[in-house]
Parts: sequence; structure tokens; C-alpha cells
Amino acid sequence: MKKDMENLKIIIIAMTVALVTGAGAYYFGQTEGYKTGHNSGYTKGYDDGKKAVEAEQQEMISKTTAGAEVNPVENLPSANPLEGVKTNPFEGGYKNPFK
Repeated sequence: MKKDMENLKIIIIAMTVALVTGAGAYYFGQTEGYKTGHNSGYTKGYDDGKKAVEAEQQEMISKTTAGAEVNPVENLPSANPLEGVKTNPFEGGYKNPFK
């Protein structure tokens, strides 16, 4: 019984230490950690980097013809074999008896 009480004390002390450590880490992360990351220019650096990448992409697009409006189907011949033919073999070949 004495051994069980000692184990219970150790478990309670360990849980208390873990709880206090967790609460302290959470508090520090919410107050100091957020302020440090925000004030250190993280968002400003991210925005500057994003603008630089977008400018570089626009420069690359303007140098290539890939950015131009190109329609590859514009000058292809028609795929319709009956286009321009005066006689259509499918026209008037079948009369519907129920009309």
C-alpha cells in the first residue's frame, strides 16, 4: 500500500509538471512567439518575394511568344467533306411514313 501511494505521488507530480510546462509553452507561443514573427518582417518579406516572382514571370512571358494570343486552328482546312458541295446524299433520301 505504501508503494502504491508513492507511485500515485510520482504520477501526480509528473502530470502537474507536464500541465504547467504545456500552459507556459502555449502562453509564450501566443504572446511572444507571434509578436516576434510578426514584427520581424515575415509578412513584408513574403510580400516582397511574391512581387519579385510575379515581376520575373511577367518578364519571361514578354520575352517569349508563349504569352501571345495564338490560335492554332485558325488556318486549318475545314474537316467537313460536304462543305461547298451542292448535292447532299443524306438529304431527302428517307421519307417518314408517320408524318
